Amino acid sequence: MKTTLLYFIVAFTAFFSQANDLVSVDSQPIATAVDVFPNDVVEDKLTILTNPVKDGQLRIKYVAAENVSFNLTIVNSLGEQVFSAKRNASRQELSFDISKLATGIYFLRVSTDETSVVKKLIVQ
Repeated sequence: MKTTLLYFIVAFTAFFSQANDLVSVDSQPIATAVDVFPNDVVEDKLTILTNPVKDGQLRIKYVAAENVSFNLTIVNSLGEQVFSAKRNASRQELSFDISKLATGIYFLRVSTDETSVVKKLIVQ
């Protein structure tokens, strides 16, 4: 048992020392989140204005450079799609009637041809 634990510690230490060598060159990171994702980060395009939803009206703002068509879907904790809508938007607020949804935690997904954003949604 002690030999196995010692082997694990040595292997773990060796792995992370090699990982450190791969991650940096001359103490500079190879890539940062800013390099990979420009300032126009996908998640910043979607803002849920009413979260939690208390009156059955979901209000969102989806920012797009041009008029874009997107699909909005709401999925429950079991992975079942419970709401779906298709809209066109460009820097505007949109409202959806979700009053038929039961109280709980859901996942809101907004998808276009290029991107998909998922955020947690609470219905009270």
